[in-house]
Formats: sequence, C-alpha cells, structure tokens
Amino acid sequence: MGRFMAEISNEFIDSTWESEVATPTVEHHDGATIGFRFACASEIARIHELTVREIGPDVASLGVMQRIHQFDPASLSVVLRAEPGSKGFRIVGAYGYLFLNQKGVALLEEGLLDTRDPEMSALALPDERPAQLYIWLMVARKLTALLAPLVIKAYPKARYGGVPLAARAGTTAGLKSALQAAIHDGNRTAGGVGDVFKIDLARTAVGVRLREMEQRQ
Repeated sequence: MGRFMAEISNEFIDSTWESEVATPTVEHHDGATIGFRFACASEIARIHELTVREIGPDVASLGVMQRIHQFDPASLSVVLRAEPGSKGFRIVGAYGYLFLNQKGVALLEEGLLDTRDPEMSALALPDERPAQLYIWLMVARKLTALLAPLVIKAYPKARYGGVPLAARAGTTAGLKSALQAAIHDGNRTAGGVGDVFKIDLARTAVGVRLREMEQRQ
C-alpha cells in the first residue's frame, strides 16, 4: 500500500527539492512552499496545458509559446508548489509576458497585433529594455499577492522598472482584475472581455508590494 501511494504521489511531482535549491520561494499560509522562476523548455507544454484549462482554447498554441520562450526565456515563468512534507514541487501556475518594442506597442494600440501569434519584429531583443510589457498570460489562482516579491526579484528594475504594462482580459475574472488596475481613459468605455487595457502597476499586487519595499528602505 505504501509503495503504491508513493508511486501515485510521484506522478504529480514536476521537480524535486534538490533541483529547485536555487529557486526563490515563499511560504503559503497552509504550510506549502511556493516557488517562482523562469520556465525551462521542457515545461512549456505544461504551461500551455494550464493556460488552456484556466483561460480557454483561444490562446497561443504550444508551438508559439515554444517559439517565444526560445527567443527570450524570461517571457515565461512557472509557479511551483510543494505540499508540507512533499518530496517535490508541482507546476500550479504560470506567468507570461510579451516584451514589446515601439513597433509592437503601435500594433497593439491599433488592434493589429495578433497576441496569439505575435510577429517577432514586434518584440524587444532579450538584451533591450522593452517599450511595453504585455501580460500574455497569468495563471496563479489566489497567489498573485504572495508571489509579488518573487516576481519583483525575477524581473530586475534595470530592465523592467517603469516600463508600461498592458493586458487583455481573457476571462470574466481577468476582466475584474484588469478594470481594478486599469489606467482609465475618459474617452473610452469600461471595456469587456477580450479588450486590451493599459495597466497601472501601482494598483497591482506587485505594485503594492514594491511600494512597501521602497518605504522600508
């Protein structure tokens, strides 16, 4: 019985404690350990699976996600969870960004950027400061506030600090979050699912945590 249960448990482990020794983590209130890091190429299929399950089928294909990740590995990150006493971590969420250059920003504003299959010429090079961060995907149920310090650490201020944010509301829940954090333009209506919003970082979980960190310094 014990061996059978161990085999069942191991099926749900995506990585071991030993392989995540350098991964930044925080403790969840239920005693679990939550980690956040850039994704490995072998994990993109899991990210795609989670995204389809949580957001729906109208997202970038696995092939597109793999292409974007190969171009800039910082584009996709995984959220990891280890239960108390567990032998390893499971991938329970993911973050994805498109680091847009000026051309990409213009295309997005004009409604001409296909975010499900973006043209590579719209993306900033990996060593360039982006003109805008487009939140491509976010799967992190009830974890965004807890993850905020890890996200800040993963995306250093030198490259990403002060870069404008934009996001498309892919679900009803996503629309609620987008409206709460949106920079409101008096010339536009509130918007709905499928619309692109300019995001005020200060109104997001990351922005709140960043402000708290700066106040302590």
